[in-house]
Amino acid sequence: MADSDLYAFSMDKLSGRYRVNKDLSTSIDSVMRIQRIPWLVRKVVLNAPASASSMLFQHYLAEDGKEHVDTLQGMTGMPLAKHKINRVVDDKAKITVFSDPFAGPIRLSCWWGGLEDTHINGEQNDYLREAWEGSAEGTKLLLTIYSSVDYGWTVFEVTTVQEIDGQKRLATYSVVTATEPKHEVVHSRVVYDPMRA
Repeated sequence: MADSDLYAFSMDKLSGRYRVNKDLSTSIDSVMRIQRIPWLVRKVVLNAPASASSMLFQHYLAEDGKEHVDTLQGMTGMPLAKHKINRVVDDKAKITVFSDPFAGPIRLSCWWGGLEDTHINGEQNDYLREAWEGSAEGTKLLLTIYSSVDYGWTVFEVTTVQEIDGQKRLATYSVVTATEPKHEVVHSRVVYDPMRA
C-alpha cells in the first residue's frame, strides 16, 4: 500500500485500522478508573507496547440507509480487552444502549456536528474547542456521548482528523465527568496513526 493510500482517510471515509500513538496521546488511566475498569486491566493496557493494540473503524451505510461508524478495539493476547462499539450516526436525541464487560450498560448518542456542538451543559468547552480549531477548515466532527447507566459518569467525545506533529492523524478528544463517588472532570486526547492492512 502506498503512503498516499495509507493517509487517504477522512471524516467521510474513516474505515481502516489504526494504532494508538502513545507519544502524542495523553494517559487514559484516569478515564478508565472513572469507568470502573479493574486496576489489573488498566495496568496491562497502559503498559502494553503500541504494536500490541489496534482500533478498527468500519464506516458504512447499512441497508436501512443509516450511517454507521463502528469501532473494534483489540489487544494481542488479551481477548477481554476487545471493545466493540456500534454507532448509528443519527441525532443527539437518539439514544441506544450497549453493554461493556467492565463498565456495564452504557447509553450512547452520536451525530455529526461542528463548533456549535462542542458545548457541555450549554457552555463552550475549551478542551473540545481544540478539536475544532485543530481541524482543517470545513472538517465535520463526529460527536459521541456515552453515559453510564449504573456508575454516574459521562463521556463527551469528539473525533476528528487533524495534522498533528506534521502528519495527518485521527484524534479523539474527551471530557469525562463523574458524579460518583465524587465529582471529577478528566480530559483525554488519543491520537491514532493509520496501519497498513
